[in-house]
Amino acid sequence: MPDNNILNDLNSLNKRFKSLLENKYDKTYFVVIPVNQECDAANVSDVLACFTIENSSVFICKDITSPDKLNDMKSMISSDYDQFTQEIIDFHDRVVPSLDEQTTKSISIIAKTIKARKKKLDAAFKRFTIQDHWGVTQLGSEFESILVKFLSDLIESTIRPISVGIKNKTVSSVYQNLLKMFNGYLSKLGVYTIHYDVGHKLSEDDWNVLTPIDSDDCETADKSLKDVVKSVNSHPYFIGDNVLVLEGDVILWRVK
Repeated sequence: MPDNNILNDLNSLNKRFKSLLENKYDKTYFVVIPVNQECDAANVSDVLACFTIENSSVFICKDITSPDKLNDMKSMISSDYDQFTQEIIDFHDRVVPSLDEQTTKSISIIAKTIKARKKKLDAAFKRFTIQDHWGVTQLGSEFESILVKFLSDLIESTIRPISVGIKNKTVSSVYQNLLKMFNGYLSKLGVYTIHYDVGHKLSEDDWNVLTPIDSDDCETADKSLKDVVKSVNSHPYFIGDNVLVLEGDVILWRVK
């Protein structure tokens, strides 16, 4: 078992290293956090757990304290996306020779989608113009809003085919590995998910982050089940300080 004194010393060094990077060298420090585990493709709730991303307490908008910081942030995000894209392409090239035709096509589409989204990211950054009357807080908030728009499109177009593939036991591990890379990239940007349980009764705030979807098997005569979650199809995604990126999909009981 590790010596507690050694662990405390390491934590202390880690904190000083963060301060050194940010205060002396004007660099942003990120903490990489495990984002999911292996899941059982036969278990719907366990599959959903694979998409869980813990809150890494990264606040990009708060790290933008000047136009120079903004430019640094743009460069970092762009560079990280290039690296992430290359990881996906390399993964694609490694696994495709051993996959069936349908799975090969699916993985190829996901890889191409991720690669193509870089143009949208670059265009969004290029169009972003700082207004003279913006303070530091608004500068960060406005930049976060364009990042949210980009991430919403990226997440929605990526998680749906992964969700379908991960339920196929034959190739589930391939999609799980793909998802780990995707979740890892999102976590670096401060993206996280919030969990909702079956049986949860929606509050007024929940309606802002969850989208009810149609189902043929959700009717009930029990009036107490009005606005109660029957099943969860996807988590809602957030960034920073509870800023919604993408709504979660749920099926609600429908009272006759």
